[in-house]
Amino acid sequence: MSVVLSTAELSAADRSERWHEAVSQTFVPLDVNILEEDPSPGRIVTHQLGATQVSDVQAGSQEVTRNKRLIARDGKEYLILTLQRRGSAVKEQDGRECRIEPGDFSISDSSRVFRKKVEGDFRFTSFQFPRKELRVRDEDLHALTASAFSGRDGSA
Repeated sequence: MSVVLSTAELSAADRSERWHEAVSQTFVPLDVNILEEDPSPGRIVTHQLGATQVSDVQAGSQEVTRNKRLIARDGKEYLILTLQRRGSAVKEQDGRECRIEPGDFSISDSSRVFRKKVEGDFRFTSFQFPRKELRVRDEDLHALTASAFSGRDGSA
């Protein structure tokens, strides 16, 4: 079964608040800062496959942040693999910053502070896994977060 969350039917004035709710409901609680004067319509289509959540996200310029306050509030620990399909993004986590272009993927850990900024219309597909089920050591995970893996060549 799919869950579809969309702001297309809302006025531009109401889109920001509803989009913030949709993003935090779909993933983990995040601060969302819309970077457009008149927010573009956003759409999230989510499927649950066992413990894995797959979401297709489309929207306009924004910045999302997962800070210590939000982490402490909910304690959810997920690994989120994101495949950028349209637009580009800049991700920051664990002291690193990377640019993600269409065809690239990256990994975020919801148990630690991160930031993602996208300018212009974008689309990505994310795969969200419970961190505990993957049994990844912290040292190994720290080496992977906020790194861009190219899907255009090789076997990233």
